[in-house]
Amino acid sequence: MKYSLCFCFLLLGLVACGSSNSTGSTTFVATELTIGGNPSIIGEGAGTAAAPSGYITVGGLVDSQLGLELTGLSVQIRVLAADATVLGTGTVTCTPSTISPLGSSTFQTRVSLPTALYTASAVIEFTPICDQGTGTMRSVSLQWPE
Repeated sequence: MKYSLCFCFLLLGLVACGSSNSTGSTTFVATELTIGGNPSIIGEGAGTAAAPSGYITVGGLVDSQLGLELTGLSVQIRVLAADATVLGTGTVTCTPSTISPLGSSTFQTRVSLPTALYTASAVIEFTPICDQGTGTMRSVSLQWPE
């Protein structure tokens, strides 16, 4: 009986201290919602030398390491010149806009640069956003061919 009681306490201790089989945080943590991989970035000219304008088409993957469902998923995009002047902004809803725990989603949009050629852009900032919070901003430096 004495050994059976010790075994029961030992088993109870192992169960109580054992690790959970779930992965990812079950509370929102900004560093666990990121832009994954290498975003697709394509510049397109639309204006003239006298009236410059252009577009940058961007797309990519939003990756969640969170252990909770995310809703209303979108990405905010800012296109910056070398001197940090904002050349264009945009927000795009991801597909799908609701993802399960540890899920991923994609995005693609065209950001208008109403007063600049795409070659004037030096940095693109991507920020994933959902109803639960704002993820980690990712900055991508650009170098266009001459």
